[in-house]
Amino acid sequence: MIRKSLGVLLAVVAVFTLATVALATQPVAVSTTMDLRIHPPDFSTGSGTFEPFMSSEGVEIPGGTFVDSVFAAGPTVQGTRILSPTGGGTIEVRFIAFIETGLGKWVVVSGTGPYADLHGHGTSQVVWFIPGETPEVVESWVGLIHFDPTQS
Repeated sequence: MIRKSLGVLLAVVAVFTLATVALATQPVAVSTTMDLRIHPPDFSTGSGTFEPFMSSEGVEIPGGTFVDSVFAAGPTVQGTRILSPTGGGTIEVRFIAFIETGLGKWVVVSGTGPYADLHGHGTSQVVWFIPGETPEVVESWVGLIHFDPTQS
């Protein structure tokens, strides 16, 4: 009897596990460009705008604004970026980039509103422009994003 009950329990758990996995959207490739304005004098914060994240599969996150909190750690710049897409909600992204090459990585760590179930990660390329006293940065982000099902 115990063996039969255990078998039924395992079958029920397997069905619910597979159903949950099937509900998550498939990751889709996306890319975006960000225009960053660094705020002197300490360069620990920055803000700017970003273009929509677009994918050939029709996934889009509208462009908007963002604010950074960053610090230098040896040969890298690391930090947190809060994206605020037009229309509401936020997306929190952690990033790291090598100062010398401008190559980096990013990962979505949380979201609010319509982005509460967003997950993603990818790579970045940073190009620095220093045309006087106000440095400017253009970043290109490429990666994968997907939405998990809403947890009830």
